[in-house]
Amino acid sequence: MKKNISKKLLAFILLFCYLFTSFDISALAANVADVKSEAGMIIFKTTDTKATTGIRWKTVGFTITRERCMSGQYNNGGDPIKLNHATINLKPEWMEEDPKGDEIEVTFTIPKVIVSKALLNAGFGEVRNNDILYLHGIHQVTHDGKNYGGKKYTYSSICNAEEWANKDDFKDRFDIKVEYEGDKEPVQIEYKTSTGEIMATLDRAAQYPGTDLNVRLDTDRINPNDGKLYYLYKSYIDYLTIDKPIPNTGRNILNGDPFAEVQERAEKQRVGGVRFVAIMRLKKPIPEEETEPENSERIVNEMIEPSPHGVIGADYRNNEQFDAADGIPTTEDLYVNAFSSNYLLGYKLAKTTGTKKYPVNVSKTWSLTWSTSNPPDADGSPTPPTHHSATETVNKTVYVERSYSYWQIGTLDYYGINNAKINNYALPGGSITLIPKGYAPPGITQVHRPDLTDHIKDPVYNTSLSLSGSISGGSSKPSVPNESFASQADGVVPQIKVRNDKFIFDGKNIMTDQYVDTKAPSPVKFEIDTEEVNENVLYESALTIDRDKTNGEYETTGTMTYSRITSVNPEFDEELTYEITGLNNVVIHTPTVCDAYILPSKEYNQMLFPDKSAAPLVLDRYFNINLPTEGEHRYIRGYEYGDYGKYINRRQVKIPFDVYQGNNYIRAGTWHTLTSDITTFYIPIWVDEGNYTIDLRSISINADGNNAIEETENLANLTLSNYVATDTINVQVSGRIYGLNLYDISDYPIWKNAFRQPYSTIHTGFYYPVGMKDHNGNNRDINSKFTLPLVNGNHPTINNAGVLKTGYITRFSLITIGNMYDTNDYIKISPKFYYIDQNGNNRQEVDIYYSETFLDKKHSLIKMGSEKDQLNKKALKLGEVYRSVPSAEIATTARIKGVTEKVLKGIKRNVFTFMNIIIPENMRTYIGTNYSPTGIIPTGVDPDKVIKSKQRWYGEYYIPSEVHIVPKGFDVFRYAKEYGSIDYFEEIWLKDGYIIVNFDIETINDDTRYLSYINPINSIQGYCNMWNREGFQYLKTDEKGRLFQFLDGDYILYDTNQSAAIDYISRGTH
Repeated sequence: MKKNISKKLLAFILLFCYLFTSFDISALAANVADVKSEAGMIIFKTTDTKATTGIRWKTVGFTITRERCMSGQYNNGGDPIKLNHATINLKPEWMEEDPKGDEIEVTFTIPKVIVSKALLNAGFGEVRNNDILYLHGIHQVTHDGKNYGGKKYTYSSICNAEEWANKDDFKDRFDIKVEYEGDKEPVQIEYKTSTGEIMATLDRAAQYPGTDLNVRLDTDRINPNDGKLYYLYKSYIDYLTIDKPIPNTGRNILNGDPFAEVQERAEKQRVGGVRFVAIMRLKKPIPEEETEPENSERIVNEMIEPSPHGVIGADYRNNEQFDAADGIPTTEDLYVNAFSSNYLLGYKLAKTTGTKKYPVNVSKTWSLTWSTSNPPDADGSPTPPTHHSATETVNKTVYVERSYSYWQIGTLDYYGINNAKINNYALPGGSITLIPKGYAPPGITQVHRPDLTDHIKDPVYNTSLSLSGSISGGSSKPSVPNESFASQADGVVPQIKVRNDKFIFDGKNIMTDQYVDTKAPSPVKFEIDTEEVNENVLYESALTIDRDKTNGEYETTGTMTYSRITSVNPEFDEELTYEITGLNNVVIHTPTVCDAYILPSKEYNQMLFPDKSAAPLVLDRYFNINLPTEGEHRYIRGYEYGDYGKYINRRQVKIPFDVYQGNNYIRAGTWHTLTSDITTFYIPIWVDEGNYTIDLRSISINADGNNAIEETENLANLTLSNYVATDTINVQVSGRIYGLNLYDISDYPIWKNAFRQPYSTIHTGFYYPVGMKDHNGNNRDINSKFTLPLVNGNHPTINNAGVLKTGYITRFSLITIGNMYDTNDYIKISPKFYYIDQNGNNRQEVDIYYSETFLDKKHSLIKMGSEKDQLNKKALKLGEVYRSVPSAEIATTARIKGVTEKVLKGIKRNVFTFMNIIIPENMRTYIGTNYSPTGIIPTGVDPDKVIKSKQRWYGEYYIPSEVHIVPKGFDVFRYAKEYGSIDYFEEIWLKDGYIIVNFDIETINDDTRYLSYINPINSIQGYCNMWNREGFQYLKTDEKGRLFQFLDGDYILYDTNQSAAIDYISRGTH
């Protein structure tokens, strides 16, 4: 959705200054955007600061309303969702990034069609240029670069999401006033048949929204698909972008609309364009004119054309889990529901009137009398008249006229629903035919009698009528009158019995066929009902979308077929088929998400300078990848944030280094399927240290069926064409340093039995580790007194031994894992010295001055760490007998290094001065033989690489026999200059206590400080302090019950009052 925007949209664009831009919790400052509009697209640029950590927020979309939500009549405190609104969620494909140092230039191009669809779906189709819209930001909180919680659509929800520095700044993200400027939108004219067959699509000149459009549709048109002539009888207007009718634009001559309204269409241009749709019907030949009796009457009840419509929805109806028009995954169920008029009925009734003449043969016999005079008699006297009589019969046929009238069914078409067929790729088989269920169209009874004789009954009468009469003629014979006998005949002939055709519909007697005299009753007036069938008649559910179907938006078409139930002189075909309009498209979108992370593991990371943008991983340790099936997806019904496990076929990880899952070896760079949200992997010691990127993917259930494994999208497949969600995790693999232990003290014979087998230099295997646990934090089965540092009472057999005498050597070893096998790799130990009194109190850092012979000369009052002290270098070799290096270690290391064992043991190099211990590669052995979870090195892995990836380093340390201690920083030489000399009896010297030697141990890899045993700075942030992890005893009690408190790194204690020199004087050398 989108529109062409002019300068008036500057306010609109300023909103996008913030889109996808992260802002820190401490500030909400906006950046200036470079904005322009081209061809309906909104294009803008903003320069933002890169940010991946901390608590931040970003704008990920916006809502659009016609009213304000923070003020005015519809003020609801900043909740645009409660108003009629459109929603636009930003998509990654609209964004281009151009990194520029610490900043990144972001360009967004939002397609016009996106804006148009959003406005139309919100009911804003009538928006025209210069109308006011209000935009409101949709926000997402992130923690360390990951989405945290759901999207925030309201002012209050984003304000209260975190403790922002200034919550009022969010007010600028709501009620952003925009004066809409649209692009020219298309105008189409489409001709199609009532069954939906497209006859023609014509394009008119594009116009801006709000422009008056006037279209005159063709009256007749040849269908190019069949070459036949069709005529216009129906029209309506569609929103072009969403392919849905504009409400109240339908016109149909069959439903009584004037043809002019069907043909002459006027409408305002809408957002996204409009389509004028003309529905055409096959034009049949005009039949020969039928002659109708004069003054005939007709009753016409035209068939009302139905307006079938329907929907494809997501089960269950009225409780849809998805909006199928927006998106529904494969394997989910659809329902199909169609609606249309319960029946189709049309009829014409004709009144027939007429007369018939019925003959009556009338016979009338007349008695005639008359008298004639006679001559006088002979006497001359009048003589009586002569009386005469006669009979005369008159025969005449009289025609009696009788009228009749009755009603006939001229035409009758009655149809019931046969089926509704819905076509959509998402349906099983691509279509479904709905057969009506529980459907019974209204009953009809009709008896049509085409013949007159079936409608009238001639009267039954005596066709002969005998009459008589007499006429006295007087003196002459009378004449018989010429009579019509009409009245007498009329009385003989009854009325004609007439009847109508029979027509009963839905129990209503429209016409009855009982006989009546002369005139049958007029038909009952009847209004055809256009009520639609109920929702269960044409309904089918549980229509499962096949799991392998292709993502996409699929058009829905459909037809409603009516079949003839009964007819009289039908005007229509046996079956009538109509297009089902208003059917929504179905968007198949099988979601998958891939938002992975590695569970915190820095508690084992000993790096001095870790890459904090990468997850810390450690060799010879386990790490957990969490790839849940939950995540954020499109903001449509059924998606958003949720668990998408049922739509994910498999989750896979590709790790660029070898790992194990349990005892299962997984070679670097291979895709491995995960079977749970959290999967534990082990990193073998031969993996090279360094930075890597782990790839992860969640493959949707329809990816394989569409050969779409390579169609990927970061975090979620928000785009229909993508089937695989991906994620990457940047990791940093580091080695380890651990296992510091003191395994020899040269103060023999006191310590000989502890470390040496009787009468032998062979080591007993006894040693003092750092603490009560191993390097993984697992408990050791040892007595706490046999841990570093030693206090009196920590000797295994001598109760008052533990603290060392100065001048005696301690031998120690430690282990590293990783790439510490090259010649320029070494261990660096930086000793510090502390003094405590004999009760373990008053700890303070000190400087040590000593006297010792080196460089063939006795040197006195040498400060440890001074330039002269740095000349006092102690050289060591691996083969020294008391080093006690196992012969197997010597043999393996010599073989890998390509030297003889003798050469290896005899290499002697400087190792330490008293304040700088450097354990070089000649004091290192390789001890990783067969070091794997199974004890077997996988094929393809170099066994020697495995062996040398675990190293043991041997060192020793002591402080000279003659030492003198002062508080740290005390300038002894200045003191001597001020007071003349030093005789070691001065009060400046710390005596009658103990020297604590504290080791700060680091690895140097390729001349770079790398790992730290204590890691004092980073351990505060949760990184590994191996001293602590190994269960260092921070409190110890000596044999006299005195409590000593120690710090990380405390290695050994020397007694200031005892020394090897004193022992030498008292008992000689050992």
